[in-house]
Amino acid sequence: MSSGSSTQCCFHPLKAGRRLDRHSVTPSSRRCFHPLKAGRRLTWGSCSLSTKSRFPPLKAGRRQLNDPRIVRLYDVWVSVTGTVFILEEFVDGRPLSQFVPSPEPFVLWVGTTMCEILEVIHSRNIIHRDIKPDNIMVVGQMQLKLIDFGIARRYKPHATQDTMAWGTEGYAPPEQYGQGQTDARSDIYALAATLYHLLYDDDPRYHPFQFPKLLSNNAAINAVLKKALDPDPAKRFQSAREFGDALRRC
Repeated sequence: MSSGSSTQCCFHPLKAGRRLDRHSVTPSSRRCFHPLKAGRRLTWGSCSLSTKSRFPPLKAGRRQLNDPRIVRLYDVWVSVTGTVFILEEFVDGRPLSQFVPSPEPFVLWVGTTMCEILEVIHSRNIIHRDIKPDNIMVVGQMQLKLIDFGIARRYKPHATQDTMAWGTEGYAPPEQYGQGQTDARSDIYALAATLYHLLYDDDPRYHPFQFPKLLSNNAAINAVLKKALDPDPAKRFQSAREFGDALRRC
């Protein structure tokens, strides 16, 4: 299996997998062309925002992420009808969802590698907001690549919440439902939910905020995942590096 050439590209869907609100979630299909209309409103905890003004900072930030483990973003544009398109590198590989379940050593490798990738994007004040098995590709000789920055945002130190509440139910932490601003700790929660799914074959989309198999034994990895999945961001690992160091000690 070989990784995709940088000369190949595709119209990556601009989507969140699901729109999050306090009471319900609306699924969206995953297709080659999946545009997000500008100016949509959520039902709770958000205000309207034209996507025309949202994406230039993201595009500029992504250009700073020169890392082979992060998908390349080539262009973002808005059509005359207000439809937003993202042109991303084509990645030839298998999503992590195809590796569920996996043994603990593989899960720990995924976790520590993803923490290194998150360190890179967080150092640029970019929050991915949609870490999940489908957005982590296994390419080449067992290398990881993070894809789909369609709902990524820049962290704003003085903001009290995200402008729009997008994410995937089950992987998104409580603050991503409009209860606060997402930050690096939000991606840490989503990565921990991903590792839980990968290890235990228990999809958190069916029971958000509940991870019952962490109570099954006293394995060291369970203690680490419990901390990363705490509903209170202040009680989680405060950085991807801290999370990665804890996983390496398992």
